[in-house]
Amino acid sequence: MSATCPTAYLEVEEATCAALPDGYGLSAAAPLRWGSGGLEPLWYGRLECADGTEPLLAQIPRGESAPASDAPISTLGRVRGETDILDLWSVRCGEEVQTWYVDLYHCGSPCPPKGASLIDADAFALYQSSVELARIGQRVGATGAMARAVEVDPGNLGLWTWLGSLQLSEGRLEESLVSFDAAMVIAPESVEVQLRASVALYELGEYQKYLDVLEVMMNGMGEYDPRRPELTCRRAQALMSLERTDEAMIWAARSCAMGFWPCCEDPGGPVPPG
Repeated sequence: MSATCPTAYLEVEEATCAALPDGYGLSAAAPLRWGSGGLEPLWYGRLECADGTEPLLAQIPRGESAPASDAPISTLGRVRGETDILDLWSVRCGEEVQTWYVDLYHCGSPCPPKGASLIDADAFALYQSSVELARIGQRVGATGAMARAVEVDPGNLGLWTWLGSLQLSEGRLEESLVSFDAAMVIAPESVEVQLRASVALYELGEYQKYLDVLEVMMNGMGEYDPRRPELTCRRAQALMSLERTDEAMIWAARSCAMGFWPCCEDPGGPVPPG
C-alpha cells in the first residue's frame, strides 16, 4: 500500500535540499521518498529550472516491473527498487533531461533532486493567493500580491508572466510590458511571453511593433507549429490596422485555410487565443 506523507512543500528550504547527496532521486537505490501524496511538489508548481523557467514534467508510461539494474529506464515507467515499486518521471530543463525515481511507499525528504530549484516559498504563497483572488474576480488584489511576489523572487519566469497577464487584463498596458520584458530577460525565446507582450502593443496602438514581434515569432517556429494559425491571423489583424488591406486579406485567407475561424469571419477583427 502506498504511503500518505506530510508534504510541507512551502516549508522546504533550498539550503536543506542542497545538503542532500548528488544522486538523490536519480536512481532506484536512492529514490525520492515522497509517498502517494508527495507528488504535490510537482502539481503545485514550486519547482523551477536553474534559469527560472518551468521544467517540463511527464510521467514515463508504465511498462513491466523489473529490477532497475536489468531495465532500461527509457522503456519502463515502473521499476522495482530495493523494497518497493518506483514510478519514473522525465523532467526537462532546457536541453538537460533527468529521470526521477519516485517511491510511493515510503516517506522521506520532500526535496527534488539537485538541478531542480524551488521558487521562494513566500513568493509562491503570494502567487497562490493571487490565483485565488483572480478566480473570485479580485483583480486588484491579485495584481498587488504578484507585485510583492516578484520583489521576493525576481528571477522566476512564471511569476513575471502571471503579473504581466493580470496587468494586461486590467488595461495597465505599459506596466504589463515592463513585466513581460522582465520575463523575456529570463526566457528570451518564450513564445507565450512574446505573444502576450504583442497583445499589449496592439492595445496600445503600436501596430508596427505588434507586426514586428509577430514576424519574429513566426520566423522562429516550424511550419506545422500549432500556434501558427493564430499568429497568421494576428498578422492579418496588424496589417489591417496599418491599412495594408490587400496584404491583410491574403494572410487572413491563409489563417482561415488553416482552420482558425476568427479570420474566416472577421479578417482584421479581434483575435481570441487559438
